Parts: sequence; C-alpha cells; structure tokens
Amino acid sequence: MRSYDLLCRKMAEDLDSVVVSVDYRLAPEAVFPDQYHDALAASRAFLSAPVLERYGIDPERACVSGDSAGGNLAAAVAQELSSDDSLTVKFKVQALIYPVLQALDFYTPSYQQNRAVPILYRPVMARFWLQYLGADASLEPVLLANNHSSLDQPAISAGTRSKLDWTALLPAERRKSFRPVLREAGSQGVTGEVPQLLDVRAAPLLAERGTLGRTPKAYVMTCEFDVLRDDGLMYVRRLRDAGVTVTSDHYEDGFHGCMVFAFLPMMSSVGQRSMDNYIRWLDQNLCKKFENLKNSNKFCVSSPASSSSSSWLQGTGRVEVKEAALCHCSCSGSLETGRDDAGRVPDGGSVVMTGSGPKLGVLLLLAVLLQTVVVTITVLHFTTALNSMKETFARSSVSCLTGADLQSITAVRGDPCWQVTQQLHLLIEKANKATDKAALLSGFKVLGGVKDKVTKSLSQRYQKQISTAVRDEVSRVLPSLVMVDRASPRPKVAAHVTGSFVPKLEGGAPVSAGRRIQGQKISWWEGQKGLAFLQDVQLVDGELVVPQPGLYYVYAQTYFRHTHSLEEEGEDGEEAEDRGRPLLQYVYKKVSSYPVPILLMKTSRTSCWSRGSQFSLHSAHQGGLFPLSSGDRLFVTVTNASAVDMDEKSSFFGAFLIS
Repeated sequence: MRSYDLLCRKMAEDLDSVVVSVDYRLAPEAVFPDQYHDALAASRAFLSAPVLERYGIDPERACVSGDSAGGNLAAAVAQELSSDDSLTVKFKVQALIYPVLQALDFYTPSYQQNRAVPILYRPVMARFWLQYLGADASLEPVLLANNHSSLDQPAISAGTRSKLDWTALLPAERRKSFRPVLREAGSQGVTGEVPQLLDVRAAPLLAERGTLGRTPKAYVMTCEFDVLRDDGLMYVRRLRDAGVTVTSDHYEDGFHGCMVFAFLPMMSSVGQRSMDNYIRWLDQNLCKKFENLKNSNKFCVSSPASSSSSSWLQGTGRVEVKEAALCHCSCSGSLETGRDDAGRVPDGGSVVMTGSGPKLGVLLLLAVLLQTVVVTITVLHFTTALNSMKETFARSSVSCLTGADLQSITAVRGDPCWQVTQQLHLLIEKANKATDKAALLSGFKVLGGVKDKVTKSLSQRYQKQISTAVRDEVSRVLPSLVMVDRASPRPKVAAHVTGSFVPKLEGGAPVSAGRRIQGQKISWWEGQKGLAFLQDVQLVDGELVVPQPGLYYVYAQTYFRHTHSLEEEGEDGEEAEDRGRPLLQYVYKKVSSYPVPILLMKTSRTSCWSRGSQFSLHSAHQGGLFPLSSGDRLFVTVTNASAVDMDEKSSFFGAFLIS
C-alpha cells in the first residue's frame, strides 16, 4: 500500500471514484498461478452486486488497471472476465501501464536497446520470470539466449510465434535497425519443463484474437527506455487488429516505473506527465453524463472521494449519481484491507495491491544517488590527498635539491628533505676530498690553493645555510651519517641512481625463476645524468658493484601507479588478479661465495583505493645498514614492474660507505 498510497489517493480524489488496489501474494513464496487467482478472485468479488451496492458503485463505470507485473494481471483478468458470460457486470475499460506480457522473446528491439538501462535490466527480467513461474533459476542463460523459443521447440506453433512477431507488429520507428534472434536449435524440453511460458494467463500477449476482441476499451502506456516497451506496443497492435479501441500513450523520455516518481521527494517531469495523462484518460472514459430534462444541463461526477453515493439536485428533480470504481493492480504485494469498525472503507482506503517493484525502483534510485554523492566526495578527497602525497614523496627524493632554497628548510618532524640535504652535505665533503687528492697528484700547488679556497667557501656557505634543527634531526635518526668532527674519516664510496624513462621496457627485466628471486629486477637506472651520481661505484646491468668492504647504508624507493581500472574490458582474470595483489619491493645482494642472491630488505605497500578505481598511487621506501664485501652486487626487484613510475624524482636507489 505504501508505494501506491499517494497515487491511489490522487486517483480517488481526481476521479471521484472508489479505488480498490488488490495486494496479491508474492514470489518466490507464491508462484503462478497464485497471483492470477488472487487478482481474479478480488475482481469477481468487486464486481458482485452486494459490493457494488454497498459502496455505491456505478456498474457502468468499472475499470481494471495495473502497472508492470500488475499490468500483466490486469490484462489477464480483463481477458478472463470479458469471456465469462455468467457475469452481469464487467469491466468497461482497462488501463495497462508498461505491462509485462510475454517471456518467449528476450531479443525484441526494446530488450536489445535497453538491456542495461535502469531500473529494469534484461537479466533481471529473465530472473523475475523464472521466480514468478516457479522455474529453475539455472534456466536464466537459456532464456537470455532465446534457446527456450528455438525453432525446434514442438510446443511453440507457428500461430503462437506470429502473436509476438515484432517485425510485423511493431512500427518501423521502433524496430530501428535491430534484428530478430531466432535459434534454429535450442534447449530441448524447456517448454515442457516450464509449460507456464505458453499459458495465456501468464503471457496475455499470446491470447487468441477472439479473446482479445471481447476485452474492453484499452489504454496502454509505454516508455522508450524500458525493456517492456515492445510488449505493450505489440499488445496495442493486436488489440486494434481484434477491433478494440486502444489509446497508446508513449513517452520518449520515459523509463520503467517512472509514474512512481510523480511525487516529492522523488518527483520527475515524466512521472508527473504520465500520471496526469493517465488520470485524465480515466476521467474522460469513466465520466458519465446526465441530462436534466428542464434545462438540458450535462453533469460529470466530481465530488469528494468517499465510499458513499452522491446526489445532484436541480430544481424539483433529483438524480442519484453513483461513483465510478477502479480496480488497480500494482506490480506486487500482500493482502491488506483498510476498513473502519463498521466495515466501511474510509476515504482513500482500499484493498491494496502494492509491491516490491516500485519499492525496488525507489531503493535503486536512492542507492544510485547516494553512490553518486559518495563517489564525488571520495574523488575530491582523494584527489587532494593524491596531490599532497605526490608533493611529499617528491620532496623525499633528490628533487629537494633542484631549485630549493636551503635557507627555507626547517626540520619539521617527518620532513623527508633532511635526508636529501644530508646527502648533499656528504657529497660536498666527498668533492672536497676528491679535489684535494687530485691537486696533490697533479703537483700544482697554486691550483691546489685556489681549490682550497673555493671548496672551503662552498662548504662554509652550505654549513651556514642548513639549519641546526635539520642537523639535530639527522643526528637523532642516523647519527652514523653526521660528520661531527671534520677531521674524522669521511665516506669515499657513494652512489645514487635514479629512475629513467626507457622505451619498450614496460615489463622490466625478469629474473630467472630458477634463481628463486621474488619479483622483476629493475635494470634501467640512470647513474650519470640529472640527479644521479656514482662515486667509486660501478652500475652494471642495473646492479651497484661494491668496490671495497665496509658498512654501507643501502636505500631504495619506487613509485607505483595504476592508471587503469581492474575491471577494464579486455583484461583477463589472471592479469586482473595480479594487479590486485600488494605491491612488493625487494633489495638483494649477490655474493661470489653463494649461488643464490641474498635478500637484504623487503617492503610492501597496498593501495587505499578500491579495486575498481581508475588510478592509484603507492610508494615503497626502505633503508638500512649492511656489511658488504668487495665485489658484492646490489639490485632492486619489484612485483608488477609495469606499474612502476621511473621518474628520477620519484624512484631511486643508492648506497653509501659508512665505515
């Protein structure tokens, strides 16, 4: 009742009618023909003389109506009662709102055009049919492939096929360029296993022409963006061919269930227009005119909706006016009655056939709106976070050196630039030492003196510019790297290699699986250009060759970026699974005395983004002190090497001799 309460109340008020909305049993607890029997029994009781008399209903103004699955029931009930000669009162009009009328062809143009259009998807419609008919859910692929209506099905005659031949029943503007899908051979025995597919009580479109010709005047509403559009349009054509007067009301901007969205807070333009036109048609076709003999006035019932008869007085004459009645079938529901203690139906009360269809539609729309809001907020939030992370991680690389004002650097806790400035300090010390050595070997005393002044000035300037707070932070975290005494031994061996964009190396250089090494080795490091340098260290095939034994500080950082969705079309399951795994970074060393590389460090980072996100950012950073021997080789491997961003400001690898 709740889903249709506002609509039923408006119909009762605008039409001055008694609205009875029958709430039939629902699938899957109840299956066909239980729903049909409920609707038929309610209609028979409604048209009985005692009920008509009790509620003051004009028997000449009775209508049956329904939407979606309710439209199916309304059409089936109208066919049955119009052929029942034992009834003295029958429905005078039928109004069908985007009805579902057949389950033999899931490749009509509307099914093909709107297969993925909310709120009623093509696979969902096949699933609903199987639940309604009480059939095995595993038959869903059979229905969706039209294998249940193939030409080799003996139960489907040529006459039956002609009743849903949309190439002949639909106008050209609806057929468009779509082609029918008719299988030569399909799944044998489906119609025998589910004979309800051919039952006209479940599929009113398959009724004989004679049966259709006895049905009352009809109103059929269809929507362009609805898989059931062609069911309704084919029924319009078959009713007209049978001699029935039909009003076809088609909405180019309509969708399945749109009439439910005619009220706040989910009001839509097409919902309002469809409801207004529907009620207007009912008013025009249920309105009864009365003529006063004295002044020939005509009268159409228009009084407050109530369950009692109304009267019209003119002069000395008195004409009793009885109300119209509308038996409404919605898409599904449960049986309820709205009566007071005296057994009367109050204003707007009725036996209600509400259902899960409109409820599901409202819930789906609310879910879509909520998801849209959440996604928008999430994208805005993570875009800001991404920019912040990008800036932070870029500063942690050697990019801090390029164009940076060292006087502005402050030792905020967690600021990664202190690492870079300390590396610069050590590099200046090394340059100083190397220049001294070069001058001594050359024997040029004068040049050596100039050199001393230049390097001393450069070192002093740097020492003045770098803040004391930064040096304190370095001392706290890595005291072994801080040169407290300028006379103490300084590092002579150092290397800092950076990422390099090398074409046609997207997958990395894979390491032999027989070596039992995790991931893929990154071999395209840059050691001479840009921010990279090598000091008494060789870079061979992506490996740093240690020149002398000692205690080394080894570090590595790599950026990982995903620029495509995991569900991208064409990506097979194995690749999608691989992209969803955590990203791992390993640092290995090769030694001459052992055949297998030794793992020094391992780190992993997983994404904070969902599996379906279209981009993501990861950074894996690690560092540590290790004793190394002369000839040892250091290299980095990663999983998912194709996702590594080899920008020199983002990914780097290095080692420094400490002692």
